[in-house]
Amino acid sequence: MEHFEIAGLYIALNCIIFFWLTARVILKRRKEKVSLGDNDDSDLRKLIRSHGNFSETAPMAMIGLLAIAALNGVALFMHIFGGAFILGRLLHAHGMMQTRAIGTGRPVGMMVSGLVILGQALYIIYLLFMT
Repeated sequence: MEHFEIAGLYIALNCIIFFWLTARVILKRRKEKVSLGDNDDSDLRKLIRSHGNFSETAPMAMIGLLAIAALNGVALFMHIFGGAFILGRLLHAHGMMQTRAIGTGRPVGMMVSGLVILGQALYIIYLLFMT
């Protein structure tokens, strides 16, 4: 696969995750007849935050992949960053589904996602100034 095709693959997979997280919020809102906010429903609040957290982190990770593609980075690194980010986001979403969002999935998912974004930033700087 070419660099931008790799980026496109992970962008598409993240779009699917985004759709899934959005659908979960919509279905819960319809079931509970909640238009705005969370109506003090802890399950709805977890779904909203799981979706929100994804929405807050995924754009940076995808921009990172696009930057690496544009800088002709190593394709294997793009797959590592893209795959690890997806794993992190799925772990986080699974952890948020647990009772009171307690468990290892949520913090491990956040750590993996954060490390991917940091790793991408460092790699982009390397590509810019060291190659």
